[in-house]
Amino acid sequence: MVKSSNPLNIHWNFKNGLPPEPLSITISKDAAGRYFVSMLCD
Repeated sequence: MVKSSNPLNIHWNFKNGLPPEPLSITISKDAAGRYFVSMLCD
């Protein structure tokens, strides 16, 4: 993925109040050209 000059709009939701530590991030693009980010957190 090419570096973006625009920041990503990410909404975090922490039920226990503490942010998780990301272990891996996967970026995918669908046929309509939309990007999706999946994060595996500890």
